[in-house]
Amino acid sequence: MRIPTSKPAIVTAFGIAAVLGISVAAIPILAQVNEAAEIEAVTQQYREAWQRGNLDRVMQFWTTDAKAVGPGSVATGAAAIRASLEQSVKMGIHDLRHEEREIYGRGEMVVEVTRSVVFDHDEKPILTLRYMTLWQKSGGQWRIHREFVVPVGAPQQP
Repeated sequence: MRIPTSKPAIVTAFGIAAVLGISVAAIPILAQVNEAAEIEAVTQQYREAWQRGNLDRVMQFWTTDAKAVGPGSVATGAAAIRASLEQSVKMGIHDLRHEEREIYGRGEMVVEVTRSVVFDHDEKPILTLRYMTLWQKSGGQWRIHREFVVPVGAPQQP
């Protein structure tokens, strides 16, 4: 049995297919936006835990086999990273604010590139840093798997 089709029906079918094609093509971009929002939320939770001095909570945002690389040092694993973070606390680092942020990738691994400023307890800027963080979704939560940090100088004064 042949189903009769009219020219408007064919045009409509192609129009729907075109819209669906565009929608399907947009899914990776929308996923990346969603992942960026999720990482932003996790970053805020990390920051709040850091400001409270709750290193136990801060460590929950790192994978067990994480690695943090900075000038002249590499901290591998949870114990070494915690020791490094304890040193940061002793140095008076109270806050970290991202001034620029880019996120690349999708799925279970996402890379975040930031320019961030570190502040002391008096809200005085101490140092400007560039971070590249490899986030891994583990147990349904985004966690830091690899982090590379490079100091880029004194913070700019407003």
